[in-house]
Amino acid sequence: MVATFFERNCGATTDFASTVNVQSATEKFDGDEGRIFDATGHYDISIAWTGPRKLLIRCPACRRENVYYEVTVKGDIDITYDFTPDFKP
Repeated sequence: MVATFFERNCGATTDFASTVNVQSATEKFDGDEGRIFDATGHYDISIAWTGPRKLLIRCPACRRENVYYEVTVKGDIDITYDFTPDFKP
């Protein structure tokens, strides 16, 4: 499995969409398949496999009101999210 983060330009009058999807590594990339996360706007999102079937998605700048799609289980993959802001002392 491979997790991919990408942005879509939704048009001149609509904000960008930040998206994460998961699909088989052997399949050709399809941004509409395996979608597990969407947020309105530009974000610095990081994704990391923390175990064989565990995925962590971090988006410190995401505001909850801009997250409009969030999946916690995709097949046998458990997905966790961290929206904790990065504070720099």
